[in-house]
Amino acid sequence: MKNQILILGRIKDSNLGDVIIADSCEYILNKIIDERNSKRLVGRIPHVNVSNVYEKNVEDIYKNLTESDKIVYPGGGVNSMKFTDAVKRRMRTKLPIRFYFNAIGVHSTKMNDKLARNISFVLNDKRVRQVTTRGDFEMTKAYLKEEKAYETQWILDPAIWSGEAYGITKDTSSKTIGIGLIRPEIFYEQDKSFSVEEVHSMYKQLISQVEEKGFNWKLFCNGTERDYEFAQEMLKELGFGEGKHLVSRPKNPKALVKDISQFAGVIAARFHANIISTALDIPSVALVWNEKMRGFSELIGCKDRYIEDKTKMLDASCLIKTLEKAMEEGYDHELIDAAKKKTYVTLENIVDDK
Repeated sequence: MKNQILILGRIKDSNLGDVIIADSCEYILNKIIDERNSKRLVGRIPHVNVSNVYEKNVEDIYKNLTESDKIVYPGGGVNSMKFTDAVKRRMRTKLPIRFYFNAIGVHSTKMNDKLARNISFVLNDKRVRQVTTRGDFEMTKAYLKEEKAYETQWILDPAIWSGEAYGITKDTSSKTIGIGLIRPEIFYEQDKSFSVEEVHSMYKQLISQVEEKGFNWKLFCNGTERDYEFAQEMLKELGFGEGKHLVSRPKNPKALVKDISQFAGVIAARFHANIISTALDIPSVALVWNEKMRGFSELIGCKDRYIEDKTKMLDASCLIKTLEKAMEEGYDHELIDAAKKKTYVTLENIVDDK
């Protein structure tokens, strides 16, 4: 008999945030299964496996499908033809498999009619039992033509468990500020009024301001080669050496979480650099380039730390003051724990669904 929960994630992406989503989802599901087993609340213990949603080996795909009762998409953006096409290929199976979309990122950015049809197709398959979102809640609900077995919820990205998933805690003695860089072109791609030159200037001023304030600081990236190259460019243009001020490009998700754990505070543009910081109880300030970051900021009660206004982003002193305030205040742990519980319950639904 089949007894496998299969997580289909972007597990080979150089942007390690998506890999961390899959790993964190696996961690939570296994935690739930262990709790159920200890209380004898499950019969046969389900097995959790992880596979690449973009896997092309037909034999591997078929083996995973035939061995699975349930397929979980662990989280992340669905505004992608490549992703939704990959999901559609899995859904062509006639096998009796239940599907679950967890903490998906639905938003208006880069939406077109063909993509909208793809998203609607995969979310409304009759075998889909639950859809939860970390993104635009109303837009997600609008796609759903019929109610699912479980209520649609607005939840936290599973990477909020990344510290626990990898067994990493923050360095409480750290005095170093981490500046997470993202390729400068991405701001222009999202907002044509934000030029590449302005992004260069933004980071240069931020680095200079942090230096003038006397903070220890390092640049880091989430793993993509272009982000890392941009960090090297910044240091070279400002005359700083890489050895002291640049964290090596992380090659695996645990390395990225470990890198961020060494900071006392973070200013970063990549979404998961901020989520990981929150997971590790490290105050962060986000340079918002995409609407997907809004929902998370609201759920953790930190909207003021997620800077969307271009004028404020280009004001390095404003960013530093925001970070200093965040470091002084910390997080509302009760609020975050309640939000995590909501996410946890939706994953319990998957384990318990009969």
